[in-house]
Amino acid sequence: MTLFLLFSLQCLFPIFDSVRLDEFLGLSIVNRDNQPREFSVTVTPPGGTSAQTGRVSIPAGGQRAQLINEILGTPRRPASGWIRVDSTAPGCTSFLASGNEAMLDSADGVPNTSTTIFIPNVSVFTGFVELNHLDTYLAIVNPGSSSATVTARLFGLDAAVTRSTVVTVPAGGSSTLAVSEAFRDVLPDNRVGGRVFQGYMRLNSSGPIAAWARIETPLSRKLARGRTLEEIRPTPLAVIPHFAIGAEYQSILNIVNPTPGPLNLELEAVDDRGNVIGQAARLTLAAGQVLRSGIAEVFR
Repeated sequence: MTLFLLFSLQCLFPIFDSVRLDEFLGLSIVNRDNQPREFSVTVTPPGGTSAQTGRVSIPAGGQRAQLINEILGTPRRPASGWIRVDSTAPGCTSFLASGNEAMLDSADGVPNTSTTIFIPNVSVFTGFVELNHLDTYLAIVNPGSSSATVTARLFGLDAAVTRSTVVTVPAGGSSTLAVSEAFRDVLPDNRVGGRVFQGYMRLNSSGPIAAWARIETPLSRKLARGRTLEEIRPTPLAVIPHFAIGAEYQSILNIVNPTPGPLNLELEAVDDRGNVIGQAARLTLAAGQVLRSGIAEVFR
């Protein structure tokens, strides 16, 4: 007798290249169902072959948080590639944390792939490490059965300057790249031995993909998943659930207008008691333009 387990959930995560021995990957999985569920965790190298699979059983309403190497039963974490979480339970209820003894980042999973993905924040300032060094690293996952040709295009904050490069991702595989290196020939020289860029990225692929961006400095890093074209269609109301200003805190607001026409915005800040702070900010973003500014500057 042959049994087939039909999965209704699929959640994707990246594994960025790492040579550090203290680098770890941890996965949190929540079972929101009212009965026990089994979750399959598959790790695939960049080439798309030699995948490893582990299984996690979680009781109804329960949660498990484990290192990837513990789930797979291996002594060390995979060096690179991507992760797929499958289950008969509904929803993408997994969360990835990665880091080392000096820094930590985390991201939610991608439940749906797309042929058009936006990376809302791309920042580059390479050269001397002492001079506000930062770079953006891109991870692209192709879960399909055919190779994907991906055109990555950079847009400046004013949407006036575009640059592109082409990446081929093998079937069932993944690819990672540093923006400063992939676009080295077209990014402006920052006159301190490196490159500089501020803007966002659009990925157009020949097949459905998932993508993430990780912005790194010498002391920190931030991982965020790309947004599909279906996710970023304009909505009359959007809520950012938390911001902080004052002392050493400064939240940065990043709003991209992906539409072919102007976008009129009214921004209102509210404190933790529901009271409006100051006056509403009204502005217009041209097609493709980005607002990237500190909260204090937006609301004065």
